[in-house]
Amino acid sequence: MWIDYAGSPIVLNNTTKTLFKLHVKALRQVCDIADYIELDHTIIENLFYDPDLNLKEVSLALEVQAEEIKHKVLSVYPNPTNNAVAFDVELGETADMTIQILDSSNGSLSSSGSYSAGIHTISFASTSALQGSMLSYRVTIGNELYTGNIIKVN
Repeated sequence: MWIDYAGSPIVLNNTTKTLFKLHVKALRQVCDIADYIELDHTIIENLFYDPDLNLKEVSLALEVQAEEIKHKVLSVYPNPTNNAVAFDVELGETADMTIQILDSSNGSLSSSGSYSAGIHTISFASTSALQGSMLSYRVTIGNELYTGNIIKVN
């Protein structure tokens, strides 16, 4: 038996009922995701019953809803770097942005501010305060988070 968030049984009375949703957000569109997702109805056969305990026919459906990506991290360069690093970021609208560069021993550099729509370059003149050869970065724009790694060479 399937139950809802309140713990009540989900009753299927010849109506369409959404049991779950999968939200996937691509950084850029490279294909139509519906072309690559296969729905196998056999995996849910014999799983659903109506209130009288009669087997209920159920099928899967794929509904794709395009959502415009507001912001993008265009590039992080040079990568690898021996000291300085810059971030090219495109904002689709005015937004608060924070960029953090982190090392493995909890050292960090950060820059934050409010930026207008458009392309911005945020530069860090030196990463010498950070330890190790692998750095990670976090770019937070509004409620969106972008992450990646920077290789640091001496």
